[in-house]
Amino acid sequence: MGTQAEATPREDFYWVDEREPHFQRRKDILKSHPEVTKLFGVNPKLKYVTVALVVVQLTIAVFAHNLPWWAFLLVTFVVGATIAQALFLAIHEITHDLAFQRKLHNTLLAYFANLPIVFPFAMSFKTYHAIHHWDQGKDGEDMDIPPILKRKSSVGSLAKSCGSSTRLCSTPCARYLASP
Repeated sequence: MGTQAEATPREDFYWVDEREPHFQRRKDILKSHPEVTKLFGVNPKLKYVTVALVVVQLTIAVFAHNLPWWAFLLVTFVVGATIAQALFLAIHEITHDLAFQRKLHNTLLAYFANLPIVFPFAMSFKTYHAIHHWDQGKDGEDMDIPPILKRKSSVGSLAKSCGSSTRLCSTPCARYLASP
């Protein structure tokens, strides 16, 4: 799948040397099920679902302070977190230009979908995710392969879990610091 820096032991993360699996898997699926191509392209419902999720999330934010503490926790951790995750997934799809035909409209919707999320990540995600697709499996290029500093500091399951949960902020920062 890719190479890694010489200074890193092979035990730090799970590494494979085969070609990335998506290309062959896509070919196999299309050969077995050519009807899948009907699912390609713009999803006409994505923009409406995204707008509804943002409106619900912002409405909850406005009125949640009136709830008793236990209901506040329930709403924020169950409903709010679920909507936030759905918005992360929506932004993923939108950055693939799957909400509208025009790139500008997709970009504006990504900005809008990012409103209820604390960190403005939609456009940096678009950049890093595009690099991930272009250089999949290439150490130092693919954003899904943690940089050497993160690999060295992420020893054990707990450290890897913490690293994964802070990825939204840490990956762009680490890539910026590591770039020449």
